[in-house]
Amino acid sequence: MLQTAMSMLDQGWFPSVTELANAAGVSRATAYRYFPSQAALVSTVVDEVLGPVLQWQPTSSSAETRVHELLDFAYPRMEQHEGALRAALQVALQQWANERARRAQDEPKYRRGNRKRLLSLAVEPLLQAGVEPAAAARLAQSLSLLYGTEAMVVLKDFWGLDFRQFMDVVKWTSAALVRATLAEAGAAGASGQPGAAGSEGGSAYSGAAGSAAAGGEAGHAAGADEAGARLAGGTGGAGAVERPGNAGGVSAGGAGNNG
Repeated sequence: MLQTAMSMLDQGWFPSVTELANAAGVSRATAYRYFPSQAALVSTVVDEVLGPVLQWQPTSSSAETRVHELLDFAYPRMEQHEGALRAALQVALQQWANERARRAQDEPKYRRGNRKRLLSLAVEPLLQAGVEPAAAARLAQSLSLLYGTEAMVVLKDFWGLDFRQFMDVVKWTSAALVRATLAEAGAAGASGQPGAAGSEGGSAYSGAAGSAAAGGEAGHAAGADEAGARLAGGTGGAGAVERPGNAGGVSAGGAGNNG
């Protein structure tokens, strides 16, 4: 049944438990025994889909490289099972709407948030280098906008990017965020003020951060030209206007971490 459910979701279906039972050739009683609700069905499939992703371990001591490693490791599998991840987003949004309308149903709430642990692991080198925990946490929170189903919805549905273009944007933006955090840490250390970098060893770290920021500026300039060319060429496809007609703007064609 799990493989049938995964296949249906990957094809853009958002099956009820009864529809899954019919497709899998089992009784409704059997299906409901394994999946008491549609939310439970989607949650089980997503756990299966993201299982390998959650085992990711970094190999670099650089935060920027770690983030890119995570994106390169996770997103190909997430794209392969995009239908299941969009269904999970749809379940989360529907449960939120039910709560707001005081129509909360008697079923376990679908929980998301696996990205928090992975992104915290990715930015960990900054803590070891002396960046303040609050600054590292803010970076992880900012990166969460680039890692997950929501980023795929925005960049693929609204901007019409293909997977290669999508990866280029999220990796370019993530690098800019990491470099901005390093630059801020260097500035705080140089001024002797508490901020992104701790006062202990702040001056030594500020030199390293300044070098990283200087290198980052050159990269940003080249990246800006690249991005301008990409956007100029990409607007002929989907454009920057959100397409009406999608259910809640969640999906371009069908249903739709978890991330």
